[in-house]
Amino acid sequence: MIFERPSVFEGRKVVVEAPDKTKPGHGELRIQGKDYALVRRMGLSVSAGSGLEEPEPEDEDGLLLPTAWFGQRGINPDLCVIVSVRGDSMTPGIPDWLAGLIDCATKVVHQAGVYAFALDGNAYVKRLIPSIDGPQKTPVAITMVSDSPTYAPVPLIGHRMNALRIVGRVRAVLADL
Repeated sequence: MIFERPSVFEGRKVVVEAPDKTKPGHGELRIQGKDYALVRRMGLSVSAGSGLEEPEPEDEDGLLLPTAWFGQRGINPDLCVIVSVRGDSMTPGIPDWLAGLIDCATKVVHQAGVYAFALDGNAYVKRLIPSIDGPQKTPVAITMVSDSPTYAPVPLIGHRMNALRIVGRVRAVLADL
């Protein structure tokens, strides 16, 4: 399919074609010879504050991103979603109402990072910092840390740590400037 669109550059044509499904890492379509993958945006808001109830997620729409971007970061685009992040506890890194891209393949906190997770029926986005100890190199505690100094860190130890359900790791945020 070739689309001609008016632009500043006369004669500009956009070529959209089906991906080569025999190649690993192909996307949903090719534009101008580059593969793009569709990441679904879910009807779900996670809290960067005191927690939100988890509504039933619904597919709303999505965002096309180059498959090369995912490949450079070792992310499978088929296992990613985009959600709205609400609240001010992760400001300035993730301001209120920003969209976050979550890699749902990451279900365990082996290293510090920003994660989407559920705890006590609420959905959150926070920085999680594991305390690794013991012969199996597994976390013995995890500390929930907000980027805003207004919010105190919250340690999770023992059964509280086991109540943590990791949705995925936040790998990117989409912001208006």
